[in-house]
Amino acid sequence: MKKLTLSILLVSSFMLFFVLNTPAEIALKGIGGQLGIVLPDGEADTTLGLGVVGDLGTITPQVRLEGTVDYWGDSWEVPGYEWSWMTIIIGGTAKYDFTTGGSFTPFAGGGLGLAISRWSSEWTAGIDESWWGASGVDTSDTDLDIAFHVCGGVDIPVGSNMKFTGQAKYVINGHDTIWLTGAILVQLY
Repeated sequence: MKKLTLSILLVSSFMLFFVLNTPAEIALKGIGGQLGIVLPDGEADTTLGLGVVGDLGTITPQVRLEGTVDYWGDSWEVPGYEWSWMTIIIGGTAKYDFTTGGSFTPFAGGGLGLAISRWSSEWTAGIDESWWGASGVDTSDTDLDIAFHVCGGVDIPVGSNMKFTGQAKYVINGHDTIWLTGAILVQLY
């Protein structure tokens, strides 16, 4: 895990250096929504994820930027106990487009973001609270983490000003996840 994190930091540093030393055409050029399956590491079950994607323009003809806001959550309940978790990640991605000469464009990329996670647990059944203590019965917490991710996928044009993006993304933060998403983006200009 440390080697992967170090590799992502090195790639992100190189990309940042590249971005700062390259004339770019950065502006909001398109916006859309995404829906996907989230496979979290740990005790949480596979769940749905939602997001908003913004096309932020190009750095070079083959490197483009996207901004995203992603959400996923999970909860479970057993008799007498409830647990819930939710994460919102506000991030940016640099994607490298591979030219194929066909009607689709494969890409690979990576980026980082700010992950806000909230969890809570609650005992709902009759329980001897004096045995647990007041802080052991109902608990919740909010974490703020830096999220790193790598991704790959394909863009497919749908009409003259829309595209479909299918993507697999591995996110590393306080709660690592794999995202398998589909998105529709409408080009603004």
